[in-house]
Amino acid sequence: DKSLYNNVLYTTHYSPDDTSNAKVQDFIKSYKKANKSADPNTFTALAYDSVYMMAQAIEKAGKNATRESVRNAISGMSFEGVTGNFTLDKKGSPKKSVIVLELKDGKPQYKTTIQPSK
Repeated sequence: DKSLYNNVLYTTHYSPDDTSNAKVQDFIKSYKKANKSADPNTFTALAYDSVYMMAQAIEKAGKNATRESVRNAISGMSFEGVTGNFTLDKKGSPKKSVIVLELKDGKPQYKTTIQPSK
């Protein structure tokens, strides 16, 4: 009985039902267009954000970016992506928002996004 799991909450990085983040629906449309209507999953969303976060760091590092200047650009960086908003500390560890999903009849439903405390 799938209803036994109703009201179970859990966290994740990404939900296609997240309407609080405008980037999510654009990401899904672009991904489906490029991948013959396949649905992106959490790992796809994380990879997408990783690439764009690195691009942001390279741009910030400048025209003649070096390995060191890119590393320095990542330190303390804030990024808004498909998987949420986060800030990296000086060592590169993220302080990140999380998606909360709730099971309803055995299917995950977007519930809310929790932002990290300042």
